[in-house]
Amino acid sequence: MRTLALIVALIAAVLVVFVETGASVAPWVSAFRAFGDQVVELVRGEKPSRSSQDEEPASDFQGLESLLSSDGEDLPGLAVASLAPLDLLVMTTILLFTLPLVLPPRLLAMAQGVVSLILGIVAIVLALISILKAVANVVLMFGLLLAVPFGTIAYMVLYADFATGEAAAILSLLMFLKVVLAIAIVVAQWRFLINCGFVALVATSFLAMIIVSFLLSFPPFFVVSITDSVAAIVVGILTVIWGIVYIVGGIMGIVSTLKGLVSQVGNL
Repeated sequence: MRTLALIVALIAAVLVVFVETGASVAPWVSAFRAFGDQVVELVRGEKPSRSSQDEEPASDFQGLESLLSSDGEDLPGLAVASLAPLDLLVMTTILLFTLPLVLPPRLLAMAQGVVSLILGIVAIVLALISILKAVANVVLMFGLLLAVPFGTIAYMVLYADFATGEAAAILSLLMFLKVVLAIAIVVAQWRFLINCGFVALVATSFLAMIIVSFLLSFPPFFVVSITDSVAAIVVGILTVIWGIVYIVGGIMGIVSTLKGLVSQVGNL
């Protein structure tokens, strides 16, 4: 097991979920800047200084801080955000692969069934919420688009201008992170490829990305808002399927653990 590669895979999975949920990195920016200031001063041979909060720090990291801490807009549409519950399953699975490095494997084996059950329920709930929002959007937008002429005009004003460029940039970043994740997993331990369930889950994550990318880039620009919601529905259905798989696996794991405990108690 190559520990560093496994940690890289976990970091990539966490970043994927962060991007898909639109999580802000602002709380960590100030600490990052302070650390960067100290590093720069040490490299220049200067004595690290402590500036007061009222002073404006002169830092080579200010530009990056400004970029990271700026208030960004919400994620465009629903499709990108709908990927988060599915990739949450990927992230947690990789986390379970990583935890034996710091926790007893027997303890993790006993807790894995409960974790899988809870994770499956959470994924299904989040996916159903995403599906309901997407269905409501599709019904509303189709109704407006077909209600000629005033409904169509309202649709064109409200929904025809979808931020395809921003969505494409986010999807490109996600694809890069997922490729890094996949390569790092193989480098960490090629035997992960034998785990058919995990390979199928990662493949589904890539498939969901491809579906979203296709439905945001191929259709005419004025219906992308509709296809975005359709993509969210498809991704939500895939997530529900995997959530059911995790729930079934979790229940089987809990039953197996309980049988093992009963057997141990009976042997005493």
